[in-house]
Amino acid sequence: MSSLLRFTKSIGIIASVCIVLVLIFFLTWQLFGAESGRRFVIRNLLSGDFAGEPEFAKEMAIDLIFLIQQTVLFCIGAIFVASAAWLSFANFVPVTRPGEARNWVWVWFAILISGAVASGVIPSIMFLMETDLLRADQIMPSVFLSIIIYAIIFFVFGSLLATPAHMRTAVPLATKFKKGA
Repeated sequence: MSSLLRFTKSIGIIASVCIVLVLIFFLTWQLFGAESGRRFVIRNLLSGDFAGEPEFAKEMAIDLIFLIQQTVLFCIGAIFVASAAWLSFANFVPVTRPGEARNWVWVWFAILISGAVASGVIPSIMFLMETDLLRADQIMPSVFLSIIIYAIIFFVFGSLLATPAHMRTAVPLATKFKKGA
């Protein structure tokens, strides 16, 4: 029963972080305003093929904004799924002696890499295969940004803060950070 309770607490942490990320994303969009956001998208992100005529550019910018919002939500979903996979493993694998969790570091790395690949594939599919609205020079930075954000959130929230104490040695650098805190 304690494993289930630990798991619920761990999932609660990462779910809260994902909800806060979604709220920050949408509140930021609302605070800066949809009209200024559309102008930003037309000026900086919309492919030159669509930016010529103002009315057409506005319609295409709205489509691109919707696509960007979907992509961000899918990437946050990938963060949650990867973190939930690690936390499921970390909470339910029996560890009977000190240091035994180090044997499972490969699982942590496998989940980290799988999530990073998913976080890179999501914007690639959305921006390369689904549409040609995004400027070509903005696709790779969006992929790299997605991977970096995933890695930071997975490491800090999905691993350092949510991993149960008995599995902390399976997370690289976790014991060093926790000793310093």
